[in-house]
Amino acid sequence: MTAAASHRLVASGAIAALLTGCTPRVFEVPAGYTGWVIVEHGVLGCAPLPLEHGEVVHRVPAGGALCTSDPKEGGWLRHDSYYEVGLQRLAIPSDGPSSARRVWSPGDGQNGSYEFDVFFVGTWAQQEADIAGMGQVLKQLRDQDGIGTPVPQGK
Repeated sequence: MTAAASHRLVASGAIAALLTGCTPRVFEVPAGYTGWVIVEHGVLGCAPLPLEHGEVVHRVPAGGALCTSDPKEGGWLRHDSYYEVGLQRLAIPSDGPSSARRVWSPGDGQNGSYEFDVFFVGTWAQQEADIAGMGQVLKQLRDQDGIGTPVPQGK
């Protein structure tokens, strides 16, 4: 990345934070990943998310599930970016025509005492074919009470 591009990235992150009141979030998935991604927040024993260039970075492992001890940041105006990471960091289209998009069904929720973010990476047809997979992810979370142990309130 050039110095000018790096400065633009930092500046765009700072502007988004000022306008929305939320720190911009970046989700990085492995190159070629297709499937549901879930990020659990407030989980004891999980690492905090790094803050890089004014953005909170979520590095999703190959299995699609990430946990963090960080609480989920509130706010209804969020700026989220999605990238594939392999030899290069490439943007994943999250809006525009369905023929070009590769991020679907972004959402969030709560399971017991912790919160989560969820979205699908792939084509519309892949997401539709695997819609039952989201139910399996949520069932697994409910049955296992998540990936880790929730952080006690007030910590």
